Amino acid sequence: MVSALLLHVCGVPREMIVADYSLTNRSVEKFMAGIKESFSATTPPPGLKLEQMYPLLSARPELIEHAFSHIEATYSSVDAYLLGPAGLTEEELAAIRLNLLEKVAPTAL
Repeated sequence: MVSALLLHVCGVPREMIVADYSLTNRSVEKFMAGIKESFSATTPPPGLKLEQMYPLLSARPELIEHAFSHIEATYSSVDAYLLGPAGLTEEELAAIRLNLLEKVAPTAL
């Protein structure tokens, strides 16, 4: 969620934030394959089923969408949340934005 909020601060459109969040699944699938390989020669610990791990580790797009919707329903907007309960100031958001965008694309500024 922190990464999603940072992307929002940098002006990334919501659909791109959701797509970025979903990329987590590429890593999860590799991780799960490694676990499966590790357990292929042995028996998994009692009570642990490999297929039960995927939902815990994966990034379902509807979860990040729901998180944003909850923030907007509760605080009226993501920016209102960041400037209110999250405790950030406009100056801090500008500094975060400048710092992150400068690191990614210094010529774009």
